[in-house]
Amino acid sequence: MAASGWTVDDLFVLYDYETESMWFSSFGGDGVSNLTCVAGELQDTMLLGVPWDRTEWRFWQQANGPSLLMATK
Repeated sequence: MAASGWTVDDLFVLYDYETESMWFSSFGGDGVSNLTCVAGELQDTMLLGVPWDRTEWRFWQQANGPSLLMATK
């Protein structure tokens, strides 16, 4: 996916080369960013976002207990 050069409501529209579809980000009632296909073979398809939080590792461990972290170089 890459920027298409277009915008919808001041949000960048993304272009998916594999499906030749155009997508823009929208926020659901839960504040999670979803992608909606606005043109192409997948038009009117919505990809639901996954809720996430940015945190520090020590805060994660305090809230979730012992955890493993996968990292790449």
